[in-house]
Amino acid sequence: MCHNKTVARKSTEGQRFIVHHKVLLTPQNINNFDIAYGWDNLMLLCLECHNKIHSKDNNTRIMHFDEDGNLIAVDESVRVDE
Repeated sequence: MCHNKTVARKSTEGQRFIVHHKVLLTPQNINNFDIAYGWDNLMLLCLECHNKIHSKDNNTRIMHFDEDGNLIAVDESVRVDE
């Protein structure tokens, strides 16, 4: 079921999946319907493959949420090893 197909699995039982945006969401493009919700920009991945894709460049985004769980700020491209 994972569209990345980098991990060979005989079964998806117990596996978790996540929708991946091929063009990453940013504060600048999050309101662009084609990027946020367009089928051409979405890919179903197992959680393992999704995490591998996002850890390749050793960068991460730090997300800040309010007490209700709403996203309030994103710090882009923070180096993990600094």
